[in-house]
Amino acid sequence: MPETKRKSPDFFKSLNSFARHSHQTIWLATGFLESGQRKRSLMILCLDGEFHRIATTISEAMVAQIRLQWWRDEIENILAGKETQQTDPALSLEGLLLDHDVEPRVILDLINAYDDVIAGDEPDYGGALFRLLMNDAETDETRCANLLGRYFQTTNAGAPDRQSLNGLKQCLQEKNDTRWPWMCLLEFAADWESKAEAHALVRRWRYWKAFLAGEKRLLKKLERL
Repeated sequence: MPETKRKSPDFFKSLNSFARHSHQTIWLATGFLESGQRKRSLMILCLDGEFHRIATTISEAMVAQIRLQWWRDEIENILAGKETQQTDPALSLEGLLLDHDVEPRVILDLINAYDDVIAGDEPDYGGALFRLLMNDAETDETRCANLLGRYFQTTNAGAPDRQSLNGLKQCLQEKNDTRWPWMCLLEFAADWESKAEAHALVRRWRYWKAFLAGEKRLLKKLERL
């Protein structure tokens, strides 16, 4: 049964392996979440990987847009009780909607952002991704998720948004424990800006050290950028 498969240990081992290789830095934060939130985040990263694959590897724009439309339709099908495909991304979508009560609108935001990538418009895939990861629970969380997503996306594109970085410094000063695993990714802000890539074991050590050291240390590092 699909429900059994999407809740099986092997399913989450597969998701964890995918996230570790395709979202190497973001994946670090999932190890510091409680079990339910970690599983939720791994499913989100799996879906994001699939949408990214569609937007960046399918050469014909119309074909890629049709594939993304399939995912919009699948949201409605799952909510209507229809069985989905037995692939990791499809089961992740099912788990997010049925087991974690994720609102369809925030998943649609991510799909639409990748549709913008295909169309050549300015996308907001960073904000859409972090709104999902950070639960989009309230206005304050949405603000910080948008800032983190914007900074992550713009540094990845080689044009860091300094206004977003300044806003993130304010988020750090607010000291929110729920938000902290994600905000701690800013340990790698200098790496993102310089396009440096430390060894995987070094990244894990740095993240662990930053997580334990707290907001004041991280703020000092950001002030030096």
